[in-house]
Amino acid sequence: MPIPTVPLVELKRRLAAGESMVLVDVREPHEFEAGRMIGAISLPGSCLIAQAPARLRERSARVIVYCASGMRAEGAARSLIELGYDRVEMAEPGFSRWRELGFPTEGASLLDDAARDRYARHVSLPEVGERGQAKLLASKVLVLGAGG
Repeated sequence: MPIPTVPLVELKRRLAAGESMVLVDVREPHEFEAGRMIGAISLPGSCLIAQAPARLRERSARVIVYCASGMRAEGAARSLIELGYDRVEMAEPGFSRWRELGFPTEGASLLDDAARDRYARHVSLPEVGERGQAKLLASKVLVLGAGG
């Protein structure tokens, strides 16, 4: 039986609309700490079967499972269905693409406190933000033939 999937754009719309759901991140703890969807709970695949009943008490709640690219989410979703959760869906393709699309995340900051203070004006621009400033800091420019 195929697991229902939710495209990331649709998931973002549902979250913005305030729909009731539980976001379950099945990546490893270090991945979760590096960044996650806002409001997600960590339930690593290796602990899922043991921890799900205590962490996901409402078996009729809508549960959206995601991992980095979608590979681990399918197995986790199947395990949750076998445990009796009847409204399980998978975010597709996963958190890596979510972050690439610039959708809202929480967790580790891309800039340290000094850089955030120094580039506060850039970060405050919606067109740049923290992600854009981090890209600017990582880039290099070579100018040739500018005259002297």
